[in-house]
Amino acid sequence: MTSTGAASRQPAESQADLVATTASAVRSPVTTMLTYLELLRDGAYGALPPESLGPLDVIAASARDVLRLHERAVMLSAIAAGRVAFHVQPVDVAELVQAAVLEVRSLVAERRHDLEVAVAPELPLVACDPVQIHWVIVELIANAARFTAVGGNLRLRVALDQQLDRVRFTVADNGLGMPAAAAEALLARLRGDGWRGDEGIGGGLGLAFASAVVRLHGQLLEVETTLGLGTSVWFTLPAAPGTGGTGGEGGI
Repeated sequence: MTSTGAASRQPAESQADLVATTASAVRSPVTTMLTYLELLRDGAYGALPPESLGPLDVIAASARDVLRLHERAVMLSAIAAGRVAFHVQPVDVAELVQAAVLEVRSLVAERRHDLEVAVAPELPLVACDPVQIHWVIVELIANAARFTAVGGNLRLRVALDQQLDRVRFTVADNGLGMPAAAAEALLARLRGDGWRGDEGIGGGLGLAFASAVVRLHGQLLEVETTLGLGTSVWFTLPAAPGTGGTGGEGGI
């Protein structure tokens, strides 16, 4: 049994090494690109016409997306290879949400979205790895922002799911949505093997990363979407032992 398990991990470990090497090779030129874009925008090489600033911001945002997606690819490959250590502890929900919202503030502003954040009062502490769940929330909001037309509406709601006695995190948008068949295929992939290397950077990598982390917490990422109307993505986390489940007036 031990030799079989070791053999089954070898492809994942090889892929993790390859992805990490590729990400390192990509990070350097993209970081250089961002540095020079910032210098251009600040006028280091002479004043630019005002109409050129918008396109520069679009290029910079795309470059940051490349860096973020490669970081997710590295993390997914490391998870598949069993190289990621999770440190579950009691975490304050309000602090977790506040940090994530600050992380995506610039992206939301660039897209001129309205982000509504509603956190129910008196929520219990949740049991999770705060670093990994932070990035899950960031990824869900960023994904919603990218697939919603400029000036759209995004909502982050956190409340007690009283049926499950867990805290439920929901990110919703009024963006593109997707057809029912595509949504079913996405859910099947998220609940099955998750992201595969042959799907490439654009193969739902952000949601695959979020789903992988949530699954390692013993939960599932759920998606509800309607073409042309938008998408809601949610997951739950259990209350930390000894903190109770008092959701107050904000329960679902």
